Amino acid sequence: ELRKFRHDYIKQITTLQQIAEGTDMDRVRVYLEQIAGEKIKSESFFLTNHLVCDAILNRYGDACRKQKMKISVEGKFPEHLHIPEVDLCVILTNGLQNAFEAASFCKEGEISVKVENRENFVTISIRNSPLQKPQRQGDGLATTKDDKRNHGIGTRNMADAARKSGGMVEWNLEEEGYVTANILIRGKKKE
Repeated sequence: ELRKFRHDYIKQITTLQQIAEGTDMDRVRVYLEQIAGEKIKSESFFLTNHLVCDAILNRYGDACRKQKMKISVEGKFPEHLHIPEVDLCVILTNGLQNAFEAASFCKEGEISVKVENRENFVTISIRNSPLQKPQRQGDGLATTKDDKRNHGIGTRNMADAARKSGGMVEWNLEEEGYVTANILIRGKKKE
């Protein structure tokens, strides 16, 4: 549990830090910068109708632009989601971090994110071009990093966060080497 917490802790803090940018919450921003150990600068670029998702997507958009990688985001979130924002942050930050790391090893790395609203559900697809084809491990993907004990936690955290709200995460491995994380979450709050 401690490893799971530590794995997503900085991602949560940097997301909160971006949300605080541009508001009058100077003390919160300074505090979060001290915890994260750095100031996150972001250009507002992606707008998906969800503040937390926009902060996460723009953070990775900035990182991709710095690495000269292509990133595209298509679609909007509905007004209400049946998932706590903390769990949504776990899903998106882990999915985008994995996609970013894989794509950064490619000559022409690319990431695409697609949000689709379906009846009572939202699907989020995160697709990336990896250097090597990953292997499956249980419900997720096996880490390609040497330190297996401290890596490979993110895909499990994604699946756990989605399941808590009645959703799921599946990974598709394409012959061309592309990997897609397909995330299904509830689109409307229970009445």
